[in-house]
Amino acid sequence: MEGRGEVAVKHTPTVNDFNAWLSMDQFQVADHSTYGFGNWFGNTCFDQGRDFWEGDWLWSTAMALTGATDCPSAEAFCGRKEFPLVRMLCPQTCRCTSADSGQFLSNGCRLGCRDEASFMNSSCHDIRVNEPERKEAWDYYWSLFYSNNKGHWQEDHELMVFAKNGSMGDCEIITREAWMINEFCFHFHNAWVFVKEAEQQVENVEAALVKVAEEELLE
Repeated sequence: MEGRGEVAVKHTPTVNDFNAWLSMDQFQVADHSTYGFGNWFGNTCFDQGRDFWEGDWLWSTAMALTGATDCPSAEAFCGRKEFPLVRMLCPQTCRCTSADSGQFLSNGCRLGCRDEASFMNSSCHDIRVNEPERKEAWDYYWSLFYSNNKGHWQEDHELMVFAKNGSMGDCEIITREAWMINEFCFHFHNAWVFVKEAEQQVENVEAALVKVAEEELLE
């Protein structure tokens, strides 16, 4: 990309490895970025610099896409859904390490972050007016909710209006309708993984049946 650098591409060792990559969903890819190369980069949950062996080639792509050269300069892109690579490289800067940090987007954030003490020990009570740090996280969440759903949700939707007007209020907003509490309290990722795993199981069964049928025809 002119003036920014080149997008790095790494080849998988075999066609099977490549096909395995293609079968992954957006969450699995973030946790298996070295698939086929013998090291699970996705098991870590700390910001990566160019000194980290994989960061050396991933940062060239991040720089080409955003112009950022490190996590502090990439922070402005943490809340944009089209840059999961930034959240992969900078999970700490991008607030992936705490359940109540205000990060709206989960694609790119590594699943290993859920095992971090900061994530496991996240506050477990509704936001209070005398908690400025949590209020900042609350406002950050809703600002990302609005910016990432703009153009997809109607502007006059109750949640879009709430987000656009500065998220003035508390958790009561998500209890006004049954679908809201289901949407926010039943994590999207769990549903996504369940569906993908079910689809994969069906594909495995179908492949096995095709193989049996082919073997029977050869006999």
